[in-house]
Amino acid sequence: MKRALTIAAAGYLGGLVTAAALLRVALHKASPSPHDLRAPDEREVEQVLAVEAVRVKALLEADIGTLDRITAQDYVHVESNGRHRSKSEFLDGLARAEYRFENFVIDENRVRIVGPVAIVTGRYHNDIRTREGLQPTKHARHIRVYVKRAGVWQNVAHQATQVQRHAS
Repeated sequence: MKRALTIAAAGYLGGLVTAAALLRVALHKASPSPHDLRAPDEREVEQVLAVEAVRVKALLEADIGTLDRITAQDYVHVESNGRHRSKSEFLDGLARAEYRFENFVIDENRVRIVGPVAIVTGRYHNDIRTREGLQPTKHARHIRVYVKRAGVWQNVAHQATQVQRHAS
């Protein structure tokens, strides 16, 4: 019996060592390559900032077609109150006038390009009208992730965190 336990323990430890080795290889492969860490291509940064501007204009005009085009099918939207929406939930809410953007100002946007991914971080403030009326001006930090697919930048994720007006 003791020998069986020793063999089982050795097998278990061998499995752990194998799992650790596989994890190390997977993490190494997932690490950015030197190519991904290159200096950002200013054209790509400008392209992403242009999509950001199109997004804000489309939000203000409730332009569902434009938002549909620049938003990926697998989009995830996390609002500053923690509410999670899919692409269809986000666009449907705008189309049904559950909310309307009266004002939307990007106060700061920083773009970081890593391979085919653009990470946009910054601050914004907006005024939203809901069915309950005009809401207080919201000031928030945001992170949006874009992926370049077939040469086109598409928004795949947005998350906002509400902050005090003068938070830096």
